[in-house]
This record gives sequence, C-alpha cells and structure tokens, in this order.
Amino acid sequence: MNDILFRNNNESILKKLAKRSMKSQKNYVAILAIILATLLFTSLFTIAISLQSSMQDSNMRTIGTSAHAGVKHITLDEYNALSSYSEIKEIGHSIIFGYAVGDCFNKTPTEVRWADTNYAKWTFNYPDMGRLPEKENELATSRIVLAAMGIPDEIGTQIELTYSTDNDTITNTFTLCGIWNGDSVAYRQTILLSEPYTERVVPAVHGTSDGIVTASTGYID
Repeated sequence: MNDILFRNNNESILKKLAKRSMKSQKNYVAILAIILATLLFTSLFTIAISLQSSMQDSNMRTIGTSAHAGVKHITLDEYNALSSYSEIKEIGHSIIFGYAVGDCFNKTPTEVRWADTNYAKWTFNYPDMGRLPEKENELATSRIVLAAMGIPDEIGTQIELTYSTDNDTITNTFTLCGIWNGDSVAYRQTILLSEPYTERVVPAVHGTSDGIVTASTGYID
C-alpha cells in the first residue's frame, strides 16, 4: 500500500494561511508606520507652535507691550475721542510723570507713571504681590527696580523716590503696595504711582497735541 493512512492534502490550505499571515503582518506594519508618522508630525507641530509662542512673548516683552496697537503722547481729550471708536475692543492708558533720578538708576532707567489696570497688565507691570497704587502715597514697582535701589521686596516698605518731570525735580516718600518681577530685556523699568497723587501733581494735559514730542509730563500713552 503506497498511500499513508489518513493522508491529507493540505498544501493549498497552508499556502493560503501563509499568505494571509503575511498580509496581516503587512497591515500591522502599515498601521504602525501611520501611528509613528502621526506622532512625529504632531510633535513637530507642537514644537513649532511652542517656539512661535515663545518668540512672540519674547518680542512683546522686549517692545514692552502685548497690546495690538499703541499711541504715545496724546492729550486726555484725544484719548477720550480715540476710546469712543466702536472698533476698539479694549483700551487702557497711562499718564507720564518722567524718569526716576539717582545713581541707582544709571544702569536701570526707570519711568514714573500712573496706569490703569489694562495698561499695567498689557505692559507686564501688574503686581503678582500686593496691588496697584490706590492711596495718594502708594507706589508699585518691579523687583528689578527694588534691587537697584537696594530695597527689600516687602509690601509696606517706605521708599523715598526722586523723579524729574519736564519742569521740576520732586522727592516724596511712598509706601510700597505692589510688586512684580519686571523684565531685564525691557528697554526701561517702571514705577507706578496712584491716581490721586497724579491728579494733584501731574494732571493730564487737555486740548490737542501738536504731534511733535517736545514734552512728556502729563501726556498719555
């Protein structure tokens, strides 16, 4: 008897199973390749967005504001007219005093201003400790300015400040009420004083500006 007992011709079935197995493995490889490619492009996209955001933030801090537009050295009347435009979503302003005076400010040029909440936030001068000045003798500034003056960053500290306006040099003592980090890349630091003090010492300029910057004190940014 030449045939093996219970002989089974399964060669064609084995070939089919082998082909199906190979196709299945190819599918797994394709799926894995798609997953890896997706992860790669997602990672690249995330990194690109992160770099762009970081560069944008750095540029805004170097310039000194995150606002979409800025207008400098205008009068209060011009500011009120500008703020009435319906196209403007939000607006903020600051009144300029002048510059802080003293040897400690030679390497740390520092402007003295009053600012509303929007302006303070958009120029990165909003306190992370304490608050913006409210009472007449209050002052807020950055840790960079405090370090330059050799003053501890403690709310309630008494600070003697001398600053120059267009017409005078003034010295007063203030109580520290607000502190923020400040930016070393900024072209100047900022000291903020209160609205009551501003109205008494440096009231806002009215009328129409001539477009030529010959004065700063009392003008609005």
